[in-house]
Amino acid sequence: MGALNAWLDRSGLQEGPVFRGFQPNGDLRPTALSDQAVRLVMKERAAAAGLDVRRTQRGGRTVTEQVRWGGHSLRRGIATAVAEATDGDVKAVQEAGR
Repeated sequence: MGALNAWLDRSGLQEGPVFRGFQPNGDLRPTALSDQAVRLVMKERAAAAGLDVRRTQRGGRTVTEQVRWGGHSLRRGIATAVAEATDGDVKAVQEAGR
């Protein structure tokens, strides 16, 4: 929550989408990031954290595979975190996922 609060303080956002793109002049756009933009940010961050590949054993060999990250991965992770934090409160999970 620290990073989120820092973003909200710095951006001055009071309402509307939290995650937005920037206009060419550096101002925040009034609309939310597109699903494509979220996917690209997730892929970039996963790669930077070393999460873009996985190594598995097949037939006695180590195989390296690309991991596909997308919006569903993010929604699922948020739903799991909210469920764990609220002892499985279904309404809280629904509200978080809107």
